[in-house]
Amino acid sequence: MSAAATLPVLQPHPWLGLMAYLLLVIALILLSAWLARHKRAGSSAAHSLRVRAQLALGLREKLVIVQVDGRRLLLGLTPGRIQLLTELAAADEQEATDEAVSFAARLRELMQRGGV
Repeated sequence: MSAAATLPVLQPHPWLGLMAYLLLVIALILLSAWLARHKRAGSSAAHSLRVRAQLALGLREKLVIVQVDGRRLLLGLTPGRIQLLTELAAADEQEATDEAVSFAARLRELMQRGGV
Protein backbone atom coordinates (compact mmCIF):
# COMPACT_ATOMS: atom_id res chain seq x y z
CA MET A 1 0.00 0.00 0.00
CA SER A 2 1.21 3.44 -0.87
CA ALA A 3 0.93 6.48 1.36
CA ALA A 4 -1.27 8.32 -1.17
CA ALA A 5 -3.88 5.59 -1.13
CA THR A 6 -4.33 5.69 2.63
CA LEU A 7 -5.04 9.46 2.94
CA PRO A 8 -8.73 10.34 2.87
CA VAL A 9 -9.88 12.71 0.11
CA LEU A 10 -11.58 15.80 1.49
CA GLN A 11 -14.87 16.54 -0.25
CA PRO A 12 -16.62 19.91 0.18
CA HIS A 13 -19.87 19.83 2.05
CA PRO A 14 -22.83 19.74 -0.38
CA TRP A 15 -24.44 22.83 1.24
CA LEU A 16 -21.28 24.93 0.94
CA GLY A 17 -21.85 25.75 -2.74
CA LEU A 18 -25.49 26.63 -2.10
CA MET A 19 -24.52 28.98 0.73
CA ALA A 20 -21.95 30.70 -1.49
CA TYR A 21 -24.58 31.33 -4.17
CA LEU A 22 -27.04 32.60 -1.56
CA LEU A 23 -24.48 35.08 -0.22
CA LEU A 24 -23.75 36.23 -3.77
CA VAL A 25 -27.45 36.88 -4.47
CA ILE A 26 -27.86 38.81 -1.19
CA ALA A 27 -24.80 40.92 -2.01
CA LEU A 28 -26.20 41.71 -5.48
CA ILE A 29 -29.56 42.76 -3.98
CA LEU A 30 -27.86 45.06 -1.47
CA LEU A 31 -25.66 46.56 -4.20
CA SER A 32 -28.70 47.20 -6.41
CA ALA A 33 -30.57 48.91 -3.58
CA TRP A 34 -27.57 51.11 -2.78
CA LEU A 35 -27.13 52.12 -6.44
CA ALA A 36 -30.85 52.90 -6.84
CA ARG A 37 -30.89 55.07 -3.73
CA HIS A 38 -27.80 57.04 -4.75
CA LYS A 39 -29.00 57.51 -8.30
CA ARG A 40 -32.34 58.86 -7.08
CA ALA A 41 -30.71 61.18 -4.52
CA GLY A 42 -28.38 62.56 -7.17
CA SER A 43 -31.12 63.66 -9.56
CA SER A 44 -31.26 67.37 -10.30
CA ALA A 45 -35.06 67.53 -9.92
CA ALA A 46 -34.82 66.60 -6.24
CA HIS A 47 -32.36 69.44 -5.63
CA SER A 48 -34.34 72.11 -7.52
CA LEU A 49 -37.63 71.58 -5.62
CA ARG A 50 -37.94 72.83 -2.04
CA VAL A 51 -40.90 73.31 0.30
CA ARG A 52 -40.44 76.75 1.86
CA ALA A 53 -43.57 76.99 4.03
CA GLN A 54 -46.84 75.19 4.71
CA LEU A 55 -50.04 76.02 6.52
CA ALA A 56 -52.68 73.48 7.52
CA LEU A 57 -56.19 74.71 6.73
CA GLY A 58 -57.99 71.65 8.03
CA LEU A 59 -57.35 68.02 8.76
CA ARG A 60 -56.44 67.18 5.17
CA GLU A 61 -56.07 70.52 3.38
CA LYS A 62 -53.06 72.80 3.35
CA LEU A 63 -51.36 75.65 1.56
CA VAL A 64 -47.75 75.12 0.53
CA ILE A 65 -45.14 77.48 -0.86
CA VAL A 66 -42.65 75.60 -3.00
CA GLN A 67 -39.59 76.90 -4.80
CA VAL A 68 -38.81 75.40 -8.20
CA ASP A 69 -35.93 76.66 -10.33
CA GLY A 70 -36.01 80.07 -8.66
CA ARG A 71 -39.82 80.43 -8.92
CA ARG A 72 -42.04 80.47 -5.79
CA LEU A 73 -45.44 78.85 -6.20
CA LEU A 74 -48.41 78.84 -3.83
CA LEU A 75 -50.14 75.46 -4.05
CA GLY A 76 -53.40 74.25 -2.55
CA LEU A 77 -53.28 70.61 -1.49
CA THR A 78 -56.26 68.37 -0.81
CA PRO A 79 -56.41 64.57 -0.71
CA GLY A 80 -57.54 64.38 -4.32
CA ARG A 81 -55.94 67.42 -5.91
CA ILE A 82 -52.92 69.72 -6.06
CA GLN A 83 -53.73 73.11 -7.56
CA LEU A 84 -51.53 76.06 -8.43
CA LEU A 85 -53.10 79.09 -6.77
CA THR A 86 -50.59 81.76 -7.79
CA GLU A 87 -46.96 82.45 -8.48
CA LEU A 88 -45.36 84.59 -5.79
CA ALA A 89 -42.69 87.21 -6.27
CA ALA A 90 -39.19 85.85 -5.83
CA ALA A 91 -37.97 86.22 -2.25
CA ASP A 92 -34.53 87.42 -1.42
CA GLU A 93 -32.88 84.67 0.67
CA GLN A 94 -30.60 87.18 2.40
CA GLU A 95 -33.58 89.35 3.39
CA ALA A 96 -35.35 86.38 4.97
CA THR A 97 -32.18 85.43 6.84
CA ASP A 98 -31.71 89.01 8.08
CA GLU A 99 -35.32 89.12 9.35
CA ALA A 100 -34.81 85.86 11.26
CA VAL A 101 -31.56 87.13 12.79
CA SER A 102 -33.11 90.45 13.81
CA PHE A 103 -36.08 88.63 15.37
CA ALA A 104 -33.75 86.36 17.32
CA ALA A 105 -31.69 89.35 18.49
CA ARG A 106 -34.82 91.24 19.57
CA LEU A 107 -36.17 88.20 21.46
CA ARG A 108 -32.82 87.71 23.20
CA GLU A 109 -32.80 91.39 24.21
CA LEU A 110 -36.33 91.15 25.66
CA MET A 111 -35.48 88.01 27.57
CA GLN A 112 -32.40 89.63 29.12
CA ARG A 113 -34.46 92.60 30.27
CA GLY A 114 -37.11 90.29 31.72
CA GLY A 115 -39.79 91.39 29.31
CA VAL A 116 -40.71 87.85 28.30
